[in-house]
Amino acid sequence: NRITLLISYISNPTRTRVTIQYQSERKTPLNIVITDLLGRQVYKTTHASLPGINTVLVNIESLHTGRYIANLSSDHQAKLLYLQKQ
Repeated sequence: NRITLLISYISNPTRTRVTIQYQSERKTPLNIVITDLLGRQVYKTTHASLPGINTVLVNIESLHTGRYIANLSSDHQAKLLYLQKQ
């Protein structure tokens, strides 16, 4: 299975939510883990991907202002996104 990030994130920096859009070749779970810059996990979810373009809304309203790293992983692939919370 291959995941292709089409739009890594929209509205970055943001105050409330981040939109992640990606393409998957088949039905597979996508794990999303957000950590702060010290490596502490602050958010974790699994999204049920379908073949084609998928969109995930991640609510980061409860996070403190600052920078974060989102790790998107599925099967044996991973992508990192850098987020800015205002």
